[in-house]
Amino acid sequence: ILVMVTLGLVSGSGTLDLGWVIKRDTTDLQLGTGGTGTYSNCTFGGSMNMSGGTAVNASGILVDSPSTTSAVTYKVFLMPNSGSMVINERGTGADMVTSSTMTLMEIGA
Repeated sequence: ILVMVTLGLVSGSGTLDLGWVIKRDTTDLQLGTGGTGTYSNCTFGGSMNMSGGTAVNASGILVDSPSTTSAVTYKVFLMPNSGSMVINERGTGADMVTSSTMTLMEIGA
């Protein structure tokens, strides 16, 4: 399964680092290793030391090979290291609003 995710805007309260995890059902996919912080081993990263008024987009692509022919569910989990996060808006206001997408494509071997 080709998994493509685009987060329109990502922002937060105060200074924070952003990572995010893609899960198949309850399984984390393609995590980094060796991180020492609470949310340091993620599938993808968004930004580092982001201030409260800053917003960026984030995207990632991975190939997953589930060993099943049953239906599976893919989800995105945002993992800020501190404070709170907002997606699809800049900060907590409606100065700029976007949308996010996840596209899944079954590919042959």
